[in-house]
Amino acid sequence: MISADRLGALAALATAALWAGSYTAFTLAVRRIGADALNRLRLLFALLLLALTHLILTGTLIPLGAEPSRWLWLSLSGVIGFAIADAFLFRALFHLGAHRTSMVTALVPVVSTVLAWAAFGERLGWTEVVASLGVVGGILLVLGGR
Repeated sequence: MISADRLGALAALATAALWAGSYTAFTLAVRRIGADALNRLRLLFALLLLALTHLILTGTLIPLGAEPSRWLWLSLSGVIGFAIADAFLFRALFHLGAHRTSMVTALVPVVSTVLAWAAFGERLGWTEVVASLGVVGGILLVLGGR
């Protein structure tokens, strides 16, 4: 039997491998069919999978009992998160490639931390500062190595 520590490490490695594989696959796909076509195709496929999952779990294709405000927030979230953000991601994959795009997306937690500090006055401890500097340093090391 696998210990919990080893199982966690294996899960982390599998996640990293799948993440890298998806970046590579999307880079190849975006160069073959284009960013906009890929984004539309992915959105259609995701919608079908979500509807099928909802049908299996609840017996309906869509949540008919949801209030209009929930539909509004769900729609806004989908448009911003899935349509707009992923359109930018696919364009970055096309122009920068998987390697550089993954390096830029690794900055998201650092930028979020800085924005939370600047916009909301959140306090940063030494752990957050050192971790952010470590991420930025690692990215500079990887990008500067070529």
